[in-house]
Amino acid sequence: MPRYSRDISSSGNKRRIVIAAVSAVVVVGLAVGVFFGVQAYQESQERQQHEEEVQNVVEDETFYDGIIVQGVDLGGMTMAQARQALEPVEESLRGTYSVTVARGEQSWVITEADLDFTYNTEEVLQEAYQYGREGTDEERYTTVQALKEQPKEWEITVTMDDTGIGTKMQEIADSIDTDPVNATVASFDASTETFQFNEGVPGVKTDVEALTQLVQSALEDSGTGVVEVPVEEVPYEVSAADLQGVMKKLGTYSTVSTNTADGNHNMKLAMESINGVVVGPGETFSYNDATGDTTTSANGYRLATAFSNGRRVQEYGGGICQVSTTLYGAVLRSNMQIIERSNHMMPVGYCPLGQDATVSYGSLDFKFKNPTDYPVYIVGDMTGTRLTVTLYGYQSPSYDTIEVSSWQTGTLSQPEDTYEVNNSLAKNEIKLIMQGRNGQTAAAERTFYKDGKAVKTESLPSSRYRALATIYEVGPGTDTSQIVNGSIPGSTPSTPESSAPESSAPESSAPESSTPESSTPESSAPESSTPESSAPESSSSESPASSQGDPGVIITPPSVTEDEGDGTGETSPSQPPASEIPVG
Repeated sequence: MPRYSRDISSSGNKRRIVIAAVSAVVVVGLAVGVFFGVQAYQESQERQQHEEEVQNVVEDETFYDGIIVQGVDLGGMTMAQARQALEPVEESLRGTYSVTVARGEQSWVITEADLDFTYNTEEVLQEAYQYGREGTDEERYTTVQALKEQPKEWEITVTMDDTGIGTKMQEIADSIDTDPVNATVASFDASTETFQFNEGVPGVKTDVEALTQLVQSALEDSGTGVVEVPVEEVPYEVSAADLQGVMKKLGTYSTVSTNTADGNHNMKLAMESINGVVVGPGETFSYNDATGDTTTSANGYRLATAFSNGRRVQEYGGGICQVSTTLYGAVLRSNMQIIERSNHMMPVGYCPLGQDATVSYGSLDFKFKNPTDYPVYIVGDMTGTRLTVTLYGYQSPSYDTIEVSSWQTGTLSQPEDTYEVNNSLAKNEIKLIMQGRNGQTAAAERTFYKDGKAVKTESLPSSRYRALATIYEVGPGTDTSQIVNGSIPGSTPSTPESSAPESSAPESSAPESSTPESSTPESSAPESSTPESSAPESSSSESPASSQGDPGVIITPPSVTEDEGDGTGETSPSQPPASEIPVG
């Protein structure tokens, strides 16, 4: 009985042990399962997180943390933000410069503000941005993660631009450089016929290339210093001695007035207006510009005898054409270039046929050009009734003197007589108002002489003097068809008018002397720009204008009211023939 009891107790213990063991195994299994389950979950979470981190790195469009350019951490910045962040850095990289460029008392300080610099910032930014963006996603992630422990740095390189230095040096050179100045005429004393001269001044030329190299070296070496400007002297071409040898009296010409006191007064005023005028190189002189308006008393001109509709009248400025003619004579003998010239309506008594020059303010002018490289001085004088004009300037050594000659080339037939009714006259009473005349054409030329030998001949403007009808006044009812030579046979003789025109020029067709009354040209002028045979005769056209020349020889036909000049027009070789200018 007791033995049986022991067996039952032993069996129960074993069972408990087995149950406990099984339970332990189950618990351990469960624990292991839980452990591995948790571990698998954690690994899944970690893997997912890593994948997300890798994806974030791959998709990040800003600079990665740890990317440093010139000491600036660009992490998290966009490209635009990075550029903006580096701008102050670029300015600091230029450094400071102070190089003085000196020339005598002048100086210029070159600082960094005057220089141009280039930076490789953009290149560096592109390279830094690409760091960690190559390879597989995992490789990129690894590279970016490493930046947290060991950042990557880049430096910007600054370069001085040579072009900017050269441009600045050229600006300095422009303020230093001067052109050489040839000797000039300082003054002219007409009473002694002497010139005073200003000596030439050498020019200065900067060696810009050498200056640029010197400044660049100073900037690169220490950034400071003084650089002397390398220059060379540029010699002038014409000295005072050179001018003294070529500046002299050119042409001179004289005429004698037979005008009235008021006409002489007008001549003197006109002469004073041209006296002392300086015609610069290449400039054109205008007679009308010099005298101003001669048609009123505003400039001091007086009423003097002129012709209008074939009658003597009083007009302002009468007589001034003798001054323009005298000037023309001097200009021809000074080798000036004739730009504009018109002959009178009729030949005048104070110069040879074909050598006159009429003017009419506002319509007809006398112009000439100074073709030389030096100034020309006009000296005009009227002493008593004698008018003289002399030109001073450059004379070419290719000749010594110029002689002017002119001659009649043809005759223009006198028109039929003209009759005007004058109610104050009786029937068959005839009054001579103006004696008609044949017209004339004339040619002219100037010949250049060297050592007494002719070296060149030039044609000058031709002239055409109008043929004029005889003008009579008759009483009412007079049968003009019965008039013969100014009278009706068997009737009261005609009454001559005291204002009949005076003959003033020879009708001979032989060449005329170029020098009226002691007006021999004393010298001539430069040959510089007047071509040989440059003045073919131009066809004349008549330009009626009022007479301001010699009364008694400048006449206007009845149908025309003269304005201010005396003439009709032959123009200069360089101008077209003057067209008829209707006046009144």
